[in-house]
Amino acid sequence: MTLITAQIGSKLRLLRAQNSFSQKHILDETGIPDAIYERMENGRTGYRITHLRKLFMLYEITFTDFFSDIK
Repeated sequence: MTLITAQIGSKLRLLRAQNSFSQKHILDETGIPDAIYERMENGRTGYRITHLRKLFMLYEITFTDFFSDIK
């Protein structure tokens, strides 16, 4: 796990909590397989643009907004 993947995973968990979404809701809305989403939140995988795009559409945020504080 790299620092950036850990930061992305933490931010995904934070967004889910802020929106009071369950993992099941995320999976149902985005079609992302559960094992992949779990690894995404835990920072244990690379991130496909297609998965991130689906999540950002669900959260109504842009790539720029999401990555603005990840260094």
